[in-house]
Formats: sequence, C-alpha cells, structure tokens
Amino acid sequence: MHDFSQKHRGKVVHFGMWSEEIADDLGMADAFRILQRAAKETYDEDVRCGELSDALEFLMSNNARNKPLRDFKAALDIADPVQRHHAVRHALVRIKLAISRSTEIN
Repeated sequence: MHDFSQKHRGKVVHFGMWSEEIADDLGMADAFRILQRAAKETYDEDVRCGELSDALEFLMSNNARNKPLRDFKAALDIADPVQRHHAVRHALVRIKLAISRSTEIN
C-alpha cells in the first residue's frame, strides 16, 4: 500500500504527534483527490488502476467508516456508464462525509 502521508512527514519536526496528525490529514486529502479525479472520468473511462486502488486502500486503513469506500470500489464495476457515474458520485459524497470528521478536505 502506498502511504500518501509519507511525503508530508518530517516537514515539521518540532511538534511530534501534532505534525504526524497533520501529515496523515494531508495524505488523506491527497488520496481523496485521486478519488475525485476518478469520479469525474468514470463516465467515459475505466478508471480502475493501481493509483486508485492504493488511494482506496490508504483511506480504508486510516478510516473506521469503510462502507462508502467499499461502495465506491464496487460502483467501478457497474457496466452501464450512467449508473456507474451516479453510484461513484454518490459514494464519493459519503466518503467525503466519513473522512471529513478527521481532516479538512477541499
């Protein structure tokens, strides 16, 4: 699994746990942006790829509410592009709600 928060670690070494929590929050925001990009492109393209899988796995490992993430992953397998797009977008909104309690997602 790719650690999306790794690139943010070590930038503020003076504050210990506080800086680790910020790195985790920034990593979750980075992973969420990958899901947002995929949701925008899912109507026209098969967006399933390693980067998207890594982002989903990272968010699952850092979030207790995994059902929306599992629903997002399952929605990618829907054959009809209209239904797939709507299911992915619906799951994305629920993911944002699930992870926004612990981090600031724009």
